[in-house]
Amino acid sequence: FKFHAIGGAACGEHLGALKVRGESQYPRYMDGEIIFYDRRPKRPGELRGRYAVVDCEDGRRVIKKLVKGRAPGAWNLWSHNAPEEEDVDILACYEVKGTLES
Repeated sequence: FKFHAIGGAACGEHLGALKVRGESQYPRYMDGEIIFYDRRPKRPGELRGRYAVVDCEDGRRVIKKLVKGRAPGAWNLWSHNAPEEEDVDILACYEVKGTLES
């Protein structure tokens, strides 16, 4: 296994993990790869232009790049291989800290 750290370290109770499903972020994130994230929520503006774990109001949890939307306070979710989702209602977002690939 190979771990790729991103930014400062989160540890212990603050570290969460998700398994990537699908290819919407290929080649950045691969299907089956493990993503580690800081479970302490951030404001979307703090993660603007970066990949984040995003809890959407419609119940989805996704890994997307946060892009400022057209309306005030609105955010778009960008993917490598899927259409950009515009003006998504975000409940919470979390900083990606690293990946684990096999």
